[in-house]
Amino acid sequence: MTESPPMCGSPAKFVLTRPLDDDQHDLKGNGFLAGAGLELRFNAVIASMSVFADYTIHRATLESTFDKVDATAGMLTVGVTVGL
Repeated sequence: MTESPPMCGSPAKFVLTRPLDDDQHDLKGNGFLAGAGLELRFNAVIASMSVFADYTIHRATLESTFDKVDATAGMLTVGVTVGL
């Protein structure tokens, strides 16, 4: 049997958060979440496996009468899966 070539996938995501207007806490703001990833799959006769990497960033700005907060979080995820 011939071995199949590796397959490559690339998931992507982008989300805009709606404006926040909270009268109870006097907060207003907005933000976004974006990410991209890559997955490389290997299929064999008995087992299969994949190697993946994904990066996601979230940024938000909140303002109140007394304060302004800029929040940024980035996450890099890498991994390997094995299927029998």
